[in-house]
Amino acid sequence: WLKDVMLPMAHGTEPRTPTRGASTTFLFRPPRIAMTARTVLVVAFFCEAGALMGPIAMQGLSMLEPDADADAVEASDIGPSRPGPRGAKYMFLTMTSPSDKLPLQIMLPHQLRQVTQDPPSSMDVVVIQNHLDRDCGSPQDSFLDTIRSQRYPWLRVKEVDYPGVLDDEKFLSRHWVFLNDAGGRNMTVRKLPITSGNDTHELTNVAGMLTAMESCLDAEDSVELCLYMDPDIFVHRREKGHALLELASDVFASHPELAVLLPPTLCDAGHYLVGDGVCNLLIPPLTALSQRHLIFHRQRLRDRLPFKATLDKLEGAYVGSFENMNTHYLSDAPVPAAGLMRCGAETVAVHPPAGHEGTLSFTQQLAALAVYGPDKRSIPGFDDDLAKGSQVLVDRMEAGAFKSDLSIVEVAMELTNLGPYTDGCLGMRAKKEHIDAGLAF
Repeated sequence: WLKDVMLPMAHGTEPRTPTRGASTTFLFRPPRIAMTARTVLVVAFFCEAGALMGPIAMQGLSMLEPDADADAVEASDIGPSRPGPRGAKYMFLTMTSPSDKLPLQIMLPHQLRQVTQDPPSSMDVVVIQNHLDRDCGSPQDSFLDTIRSQRYPWLRVKEVDYPGVLDDEKFLSRHWVFLNDAGGRNMTVRKLPITSGNDTHELTNVAGMLTAMESCLDAEDSVELCLYMDPDIFVHRREKGHALLELASDVFASHPELAVLLPPTLCDAGHYLVGDGVCNLLIPPLTALSQRHLIFHRQRLRDRLPFKATLDKLEGAYVGSFENMNTHYLSDAPVPAAGLMRCGAETVAVHPPAGHEGTLSFTQQLAALAVYGPDKRSIPGFDDDLAKGSQVLVDRMEAGAFKSDLSIVEVAMELTNLGPYTDGCLGMRAKKEHIDAGLAF
């Protein structure tokens, strides 16, 4: 499956394109909501029972075959310091941790297919490996080793440098400066008041996200935009339509005051709001700057850094310190530097379900979808329902198989987080009857 899809893209040819299906129509803007039930990227100090293993054999599964025309590169050369392709306009970043539910070898090709019209080899693609304890194995390890061994300069793994990230004052001050006398300019990530007791989730999350931001800042001068996307975000773009990064580039060109954009939500998917290939914008977004998917204009981000605030801005209504800080500095500022893209039928990025009462949890959703993919590939180290269900979900999302015929009343319910199809417009609200009817959720 990966060879069918990724290999043609790596060599600059057109991949197979799924059939376009239904998509969702919304008419109102999403409210400012605190996504407190949302899954947060976390890394624990302990090894999970299912992750106590060494590298897992790929059983012949490789993401890409080496390019016969590429210069030979030693595996050791493909790492944190290896530059991306010269002249790349876009950088794509994702992150992996031992707590990942979905196989990266399924999700990374899906996301790359959907976020740009160009082959992925035209981008600088960086996988942030956020493993605090490297002695703990992860089901993703063999795939990461495979990436490291490839000869493509456009795809690389970058490990979070925990000693440098946690304890280097210069590293934090490049991104955040705190104005309190108690914090000052001698603050480090480890000293931030963001953890309690043995809770390291928030600490590792901030370390990983700042590493992703640093990768963007240090990209080649040709890189205009950096898109960060969690590895469990699903994306749909219209068949042969305009993809997320190309649309974002146009939006940034029309709004020189903006430094960051949020991708379109389910509230707009369905019909053209402005015209074919045209986005409008909501400034500032009436929601948090979700760290789960962010599009940075690299030069404008550099011009605004470091973000300056008091330590209390690390706390707030949103999920985690990174999200609170970005929302305060970029979205809630007197002159907002953030916007929510509203692109209608062109493209949408969707969170997994939070598992509200009366709906399926993400695990239950994938198990229900797996029934319709008995011939899908099993991925070593991952539960078979999760691996096969995620592949069916990818197929249905890429085909646009989600609800489209919402009434005005139904739209209003979705916006107030009471509707049957979305989680406040940002995430899926999965039901078995929808899945059995052929929908993604």
